[in-house]
Amino acid sequence: WTNRLENKPFSTLTYAWLIAASSWFITSLLRHRAFGSGLADLGIFTNAISNVAREGYPFSSLKDGLSLLADHQNFLIYPLGWIFPLWPSPTFLLLLQALGLSSGAIALYLLCRQRVGASHPLLPWTPLAFWFCGPLRSAARFDFHPEVFMLPLFLFAAFLLQERARKHRALGFLLLLLAIAAKESAGPVACGLGLAWQPFAGLANRLPGGDGGLQ
Repeated sequence: WTNRLENKPFSTLTYAWLIAASSWFITSLLRHRAFGSGLADLGIFTNAISNVAREGYPFSSLKDGLSLLADHQNFLIYPLGWIFPLWPSPTFLLLLQALGLSSGAIALYLLCRQRVGASHPLLPWTPLAFWFCGPLRSAARFDFHPEVFMLPLFLFAAFLLQERARKHRALGFLLLLLAIAAKESAGPVACGLGLAWQPFAGLANRLPGGDGGLQ
């Protein structure tokens, strides 16, 4: 794993991500087909997202026509609704959740490589630590929640906002906005991440070989 990641990081991370996402998706799908999923989460979000696709508004027929935005500020429901017609099924949402959340391991790897350099001995284990983290696997397995995309979006945004290329920083800013749109709690989370980041700002420029960004 270490040698492959050092010699072919892109293909290695891509294949490992697809394997991890597939396993997360399969476990959530098996749970759903065994009637383990519930109306209160997967059912309501599937209903509201399908209503965005058809009516352009995230109301829930299962909650007497109430807008889900009256419960939580999950504005990510809108882009999910725009692509929902590609596969109008709760299975599609479970697949997107597995792919999206597990991609955070790639963002974590890129971010750590950017900060400490590509030769750090613990770097190859960062994506594996993400994929084997119990709470993250449980989040991917348990129904569907748009806020799970918050974590990978924040990680990719943190990485891209520190890149030198302006187009990368612009993309990072866009991902930061999407992360904040994941739920009303995302704003305080962003503030907390910013405060935690301040003591280490500029660390990549001080460490030998710390520039491990996109080339």
